[in-house]
Amino acid sequence: MAVEITASGTRVEAAPGEEIVIRLTENTTTGYQWTIMDLGRHVELVDDELTETRSNGERVIRLRATDPGLSKVRLELKRPWERTQIERFEVQVDVSAVR
Repeated sequence: MAVEITASGTRVEAAPGEEIVIRLTENTTTGYQWTIMDLGRHVELVDDELTETRSNGERVIRLRATDPGLSKVRLELKRPWERTQIERFEVQVDVSAVR
């Protein structure tokens, strides 16, 4: 079973080994892309892929809960060559032994 997240500011619970999926719209013609800035200590990256159409895409980030604790996952929408982001996405993942 996977936990799906589409809204920033969300707090979710996951058991160790459970997958967390983040889905974000990404306009591929502008150069802006979602970049992982921080995962915290209790989740690990499984996959980060972009599915594209003609001008839009969907960034799908798959994480796995590892051990109990609270992790803050932070992503930024920015161009790779620029320092400033135009949007931020944050979610808290509460990994607990029992869910």
